[in-house]
Amino acid sequence: MFGRIFKQVSDLISRCGLLHPRELADYCEVNVLYVPTKRLRGGFIDIPDGAIVVVSPLLPRFKRYGILLHEVAHKILHPGTNRFMDHAYIRYSCGKYELEAHLFALIYAVLWDREGFEECEYDPHRFADKYGLSPQAADVVAREIEVRGPEVLKALGYKVPDPEDWVP
Repeated sequence: MFGRIFKQVSDLISRCGLLHPRELADYCEVNVLYVPTKRLRGGFIDIPDGAIVVVSPLLPRFKRYGILLHEVAHKILHPGTNRFMDHAYIRYSCGKYELEAHLFALIYAVLWDREGFEECEYDPHRFADKYGLSPQAADVVAREIEVRGPEVLKALGYKVPDPEDWVP
């Protein structure tokens, strides 16, 4: 799953560049509505002329970015679906569509917010939490890093020091 979603994120970036999440929504013809609600975190409605994404402005900035990326991912990965999710479902559901959207959002965010990933000490779980993305998506990224090691970080655009240069 990681490889397929990573390729879709990479293909998108090669077409439009690495955009701010709001600019990415514009590029993908997604209209964003900010609706102040505590229960609803985000929603996605696919319409013939584009899509509408609902985001709660009551959330912290990075969580809003995570939700926006997650909902844009649904437009790219799952066209024709409509969904409104509350906090518990969107963050902890591990259904296929939700996991794919979370993974897409997490990979995009890691590429876009290098400083934030570094501040989280390259820990996918801490970074996913910062963006309000699922622990299951972080598990997928962590497992990929564990299995493929520095190759994954290099693919994500991070400079990995030569092990011979490491000082214990």
